[in-house]
Amino acid sequence: MRKQIPLLFCLACMALVPMVVLSGCLSNQSAPKGPSYSNDVVTIEDYYVSNLNPYAGTDTEPGHVEIDFLLQNNGEFPVSHLTLEVNAPPGWQITSLACQGITSETITGGKRCAYNYDNINDAIQPFDVRSVSMFLQTPSNILKPTSFTLSYFISYDYIGYRKADLPVVDGVTLRKATSSYSESSPSYGPIRLDFNIPVRAEHVEGKQVVKEYWGVKGEPFEVMFSFTDVASQGYKASSVTLSKNSVTLDTKGSLELKSGLPCDFAASGAVYVSSAVVSKMPGQLRCSFVSNDFAEPEIFATLWASYTYKYRYTKTQTFEVQPLSENP
Repeated sequence: MRKQIPLLFCLACMALVPMVVLSGCLSNQSAPKGPSYSNDVVTIEDYYVSNLNPYAGTDTEPGHVEIDFLLQNNGEFPVSHLTLEVNAPPGWQITSLACQGITSETITGGKRCAYNYDNINDAIQPFDVRSVSMFLQTPSNILKPTSFTLSYFISYDYIGYRKADLPVVDGVTLRKATSSYSESSPSYGPIRLDFNIPVRAEHVEGKQVVKEYWGVKGEPFEVMFSFTDVASQGYKASSVTLSKNSVTLDTKGSLELKSGLPCDFAASGAVYVSSAVVSKMPGQLRCSFVSNDFAEPEIFATLWASYTYKYRYTKTQTFEVQPLSENP
């Protein structure tokens, strides 16, 4: 489950069922599906280009191209920081860049729109959009059909999380766990976290090999935190970095870092934060843990990880500019 629905909310939903039936909603047709979250958090929708084969311009009558699209948030969290940068092809000019709600600025080689919201309520909410419209002027000195590529870069800040529950036995009353290891589903977003924990045993169920995981009181075990870019091909990152202090671990069930063994985390108050950088995907952090302080034969040790990152991807649009001599 990606999210647990509160019990009171479920009871409220059940209370509404008789009202729906009495309203006459007795159709065999299924209800239309609403929008669903995606790992491609910020996408380009309703894309429009006025002309892929524009003519070269003149000093008195320049050639123009219009591009319009929507930037849509498909994630489960609001997007507070989102930047669009547009770089003009050689000889071209970006005559205007209009982004909904803000004013664009001129940068070297092009223009930029930067959404920065301090108040999360003002941020780009899930399934909300921001419209973008730009006008470009083609070059004038074109003697034959010539290809040009427009590049634009979209970057945004996002968060991810995941939880793991590992059974830990005392090694005396129990030597093997009676409970099963479990993980939460990955959070939505382009960067996915997986826990890699040493396998204790394996058994066969039908044609499937089932791996078993558990810990033993006082025995350290290493966890690998593996980060992978799971965005669709058209939205893969051109750059993404998990900087120091960007990954936070919270532990329960007497679980703590084992000193003296390699670890990419350090204590920071009641939690642990990453002390190393993940500069490329796939990438990993690692640390060893141990559970010592419990009296029961078996407990659950919980590892909760959350992480923040800036994701940046590139989009391009190719044009073939026609010389004026071919303009009928």
